[in-house]
Amino acid sequence: MKKQSLLLTSLFLVVLTAISFDVYAQQQGQSENTNTNSNQNQNQVQTENQGDEQNLEITNEFSESEKEKEKQGSPSAKKKKEDSKSDKSNKSKAEEHMSEVAKYVQELKDIGEKNGGIGQQVKEVAQQQENGNKKIEEDLEIIQSKNKVIRFLFGTDYKALRNIEKQMEQNKQRIKKLNELKTQLENEVDQDMLYQTVTAIKQENTALQEEIQNEEGKFSLFGWLVKFFAK
Repeated sequence: MKKQSLLLTSLFLVVLTAISFDVYAQQQGQSENTNTNSNQNQNQVQTENQGDEQNLEITNEFSESEKEKEKQGSPSAKKKKEDSKSDKSNKSKAEEHMSEVAKYVQELKDIGEKNGGIGQQVKEVAQQQENGNKKIEEDLEIIQSKNKVIRFLFGTDYKALRNIEKQMEQNKQRIKKLNELKTQLENEVDQDMLYQTVTAIKQENTALQEEIQNEEGKFSLFGWLVKFFAK
């Protein structure tokens, strides 16, 4: 009993320290933002005066620059492509596989509409998979958005990791069910779609397991203690 009280007291003191540090960091950030805004306002007054003189030159050069844009391609279009690549690179491997599974889930729903009783079962599994992936996305968001200072002190969000593991077990059950339903379908195209869906879910589970191992492997001061209570 004394050991547990000591652990809880130590944990409480560390949490207070972390919160104080975080508040101090936020105040410093706000101070820097205020100074930056002040400098920006001064620069804006100067540039407004210069802008009137430059407008005439810009007008004359506008037609020529438009022709050059046509040759080189629209900058806005290029930026959209770059942003699209950036969004994809920001996604974790697990999230990319989940996106692939989501595409197959929609195909399974279509199969469910045209195969009678078996099709209805396929549709139900597809809906369960969709709901399960939404829960996984929510837990991944919790993990990724955790404060860096808190993460350093106490590690990742172990509760969210345990929730993901539960959904991974549900994924395995759905894989088993889809394999059973596949043998009952007569259309080879539909059978192949179920096979591809099963493969995609397996890949999702593998990527999620790697994500969990990566999170648990990150260094933290008291993560081992938090992990113990999160079991």
